[in-house]
Amino acid sequence: MAATVLITLAAGAIAWPALPERMVVHVGLSGTPDNYAPRWLAVLLVPGLAVVTAGVLAAAFRVDPAPAGVETVVTAATMGLFGCLQLLVLAWNLGYDVPNGAVLGGALLWGVGVTGYALFREYVAE
Repeated sequence: MAATVLITLAAGAIAWPALPERMVVHVGLSGTPDNYAPRWLAVLLVPGLAVVTAGVLAAAFRVDPAPAGVETVVTAATMGLFGCLQLLVLAWNLGYDVPNGAVLGGALLWGVGVTGYALFREYVAE
C-alpha cells in the first residue's frame, strides 16, 4: 500500500508543472469529462482514496478473516487499480487520448478477477 501511495504521489509531483489548474477527475460513459477539481486536489485524491481503501480492507479482513493469501492478493490488486487510475487521470489531463472503453474494461476485469479469486479461495480451494 505504501508503494502505491508513494508512486502515485511521485507521478503527480513529476507531472505537476504540465498539469492544468483545473483538472478532469471523472469522465462519463460517453467519454465526456463531467467532474473537475483543482490541481492540488486532483493530484492528492487517488493516493488519499488508496489509503482509506487500504484501511477499510484491513479492517474488513480483521472482522472476517480470509484464507491464506487472499488479503494480500485483494489488497495488492486494489492498490494496483488505484495506481492505474492515478496514471489515467494524469494522462487525460496531460492531453493523452485515454480510451474510455479500455478504462471501463480494465475496471470490470479487475472486479471480476478479484471477486472470482476471493470466492474461489473461500469456497472451492479449501
